[in-house]
Amino acid sequence: MATIVLRGVKGSPLTNTEADANFSNINSEVGGHISSHPAPTTRDARDLPVVQSAYNQIADASIASGTYTFNFANGDMQQLTATGNFTVAFSNFISGKVCTMLIDAINWGNFVVTFPVATLFNAKVAPVFTKAGMDRLMIIKDKDNIYSIHIVGQQIGEAQ
Repeated sequence: MATIVLRGVKGSPLTNTEADANFSNINSEVGGHISSHPAPTTRDARDLPVVQSAYNQIADASIASGTYTFNFANGDMQQLTATGNFTVAFSNFISGKVCTMLIDAINWGNFVVTFPVATLFNAKVAPVFTKAGMDRLMIIKDKDNIYSIHIVGQQIGEAQ
């Protein structure tokens, strides 16, 4: 289904009243085969909507032991500093949808990190994390609710 955006002479979006009038004219010319959708009035139609994007980033969380739950409702980029052995859990990822989250894993290499049983890893092996520094992980949850972890970068920091 195509989306038609009605614009004024200078390319600015039309008001709802202008759009309705123009839509009626265009729709009658094509035999009434176009379904009506509200025309954008406040932004360029080329702008893509941001559904979920690090606007709720957790600046820094820390765990000494126990279970740490990465909650997707808190944002799609989170940071966790490890100070002891811990278990990773995930919550509030949207069921049936593909979701991704970036995690900055700080000092995880000093400790035992346990992931959920069904988590998939590249080459079927859990990553070896940096002991003093940051690794960036990408967690992908697919439409079948299967989680996979990928290392995006290791020992991320300033150039020496």
